[in-house]
This record gives sequence, C-alpha cells and structure tokens, in this order.
Amino acid sequence: MSGPAASSTAMKRLLALLGSIAAYNDKGWQWSGHDAAHSEALRAGWSREIRGLLDTIEADALPAQLRQELLTRAPVQDGDGVYVEKLKRWIA
Repeated sequence: MSGPAASSTAMKRLLALLGSIAAYNDKGWQWSGHDAAHSEALRAGWSREIRGLLDTIEADALPAQLRQELLTRAPVQDGDGVYVEKLKRWIA
C-alpha cells in the first residue's frame, strides 16, 4: 500500500507509538524492571520504527521541522508526551 491511505495509517501508528514511548519513559521503565541496557535497546528499536513510519508518510504530510525532530533522539527519550502533542496539533 502506498499513497495517502498508507500515509494516514502510518501517521496513526506513529501517534500510537509516540504515546507508548512517552508512557514508558515517564514511569513504564520503572514498572517494567528493565535495566539501562534493555531500555536503550528499546529506544534504538523505536528510532528505527519511527524512521520506517516516516518513510511511508508522504513528505508534505508533515512540516519539515517536525519530520526532522522526529528523526532525532528526542522522541525516544520523551517522557512528557511532547511529540504526541506536536503530532496531534498537526493532524487535527
């Protein structure tokens, strides 16, 4: 699947992923009992997943600045839901 439908599905998946990441970084890592190495491995996987989703989201579906921010480490370290809110504001 490609085009607008794939882009829309990827956008929804990205929003859900960012929400899960924020929850994990807020308190989930404590509840999970994960050590630093395990948490870092999860974050590396999330970075790859974010990149993969962004590859399927049409270039003009997101502002360039937000797309660039999502490619940094900041979203996988976010525990406040900053990137969830940024994405929600854009797709609302």
